[in-house]
Amino acid sequence: MVEWIPYDRLINLQKVREDESEIIFMATWQDGIRIIKGEILEYTRLRIKSCGVNLKMLHGSRSCDVFIKELNGNVVYGITRNTMTNQYAIVIPDEFSSRRNDSNGKCIHCEHYNTSPAWCQSCDPWRAIQEWTSGNEEKKLMKNQILYSWQLG
Repeated sequence: MVEWIPYDRLINLQKVREDESEIIFMATWQDGIRIIKGEILEYTRLRIKSCGVNLKMLHGSRSCDVFIKELNGNVVYGITRNTMTNQYAIVIPDEFSSRRNDSNGKCIHCEHYNTSPAWCQSCDPWRAIQEWTSGNEEKKLMKNQILYSWQLG
């Protein structure tokens, strides 16, 4: 079931990746996923607690028509619209949700449960790229320490 999701019910938005056709964000959906249990005539509607989701924004997506093609063949929880930019987004499952575990702790960057004890797979690679350096300063310092140690020895 695809539903309208108010944009203000999505919190902790963080860009995961971008290419020429789309931008993927991860977020926490405060209301959680709607679940329908039972038979056709006797069913109950439930929601799971708040959960991690991805938002897929297509470049130039100010028209809902753009999404009709994207909806086919994909698991979609709903559609939302960024109230600041008026861009529509498809709310889809978090690609790392099956690997998240509360025993791994919470990521300090995205506040989701980590995908392993060592790191959060969904945002750490992006953070690491932002902090990369050539490493020349470290090599120079290390070389000086080795030379200094050799001269003393």
